[in-house]
Amino acid sequence: MRTILFHPLALYPLVAGFAALAVLVSLRPAWPTRDLAAAPAVREGAAFDYGAVALAAAQAGPAHDMFIVRGRDVPSAVRLARRMASVGQNAPGAALTLVPEDADAFAGRAVMAEIRYRPLPITTAEGLSLRWVGDETWVSVPTQPGEGRAQFHLPPPGAAPSGLEIRIDSTKADYAYGLELVWLRLIPEAPPA
Repeated sequence: MRTILFHPLALYPLVAGFAALAVLVSLRPAWPTRDLAAAPAVREGAAFDYGAVALAAAQAGPAHDMFIVRGRDVPSAVRLARRMASVGQNAPGAALTLVPEDADAFAGRAVMAEIRYRPLPITTAEGLSLRWVGDETWVSVPTQPGEGRAQFHLPPPGAAPSGLEIRIDSTKADYAYGLELVWLRLIPEAPPA
């Protein structure tokens, strides 16, 4: 048996099979993952917190590229970058779908939104914009050069919104600029009396 394994006709295919298996195992993070569905927010008092797992379920628009940063097979942040060709256009952003229970809490109420972000090493974007899905008006704020939080005051949507769009803003067209989004917090204001 031992002499058969060392024969070139048996040894080379066996070594090639082990090499192919090692390559497949090393590609494990690139294996297809399950589709992420809209996740409900974690409620903390009046606040609705959407962590990296919920942000990873967002659908990137045609003007954005989205990369999910994983830590131990769980999303830990989302890198969102604006494509170079879309700079200066009023392009859609990445759409975060809201579950109906969360969406009902925002119907007809102004919302204070806060996004915690980290800069990308070289290509950090200059600003962020938010709007309700289906709304025409973006609410924009500039971002700081380092890690920070961007605060937005969103106008009340007419009915329960289906989602929220996040857009990266950059005036530079030489590269795809972006940010790493860590979490999003939405706090609905008191309903009008």
